[in-house]
Amino acid sequence: AVRLGTQAGSNFPNYGGPLTEIAMLGIIGIKLLGQRLEWDRVRMRFTNSHAANRLVYPPRFRSGWKL
Repeated sequence: AVRLGTQAGSNFPNYGGPLTEIAMLGIIGIKLLGQRLEWDRVRMRFTNSHAANRLVYPPRFRSGWKL
């Protein structure tokens, strides 16, 4: 894409972003095994699980650390 000046086949909005979203949702699903999770892809949050939403947006830094 750089050499030809065309769009990359793995561009973020159409490929990389959705692929990452699927992978991260799979990880959250494994962490909350046995729970039914309902995902709102427009709002980027679970509609039925506060615990799952905490995994979507974890604390930025561990306790005791700051930027």
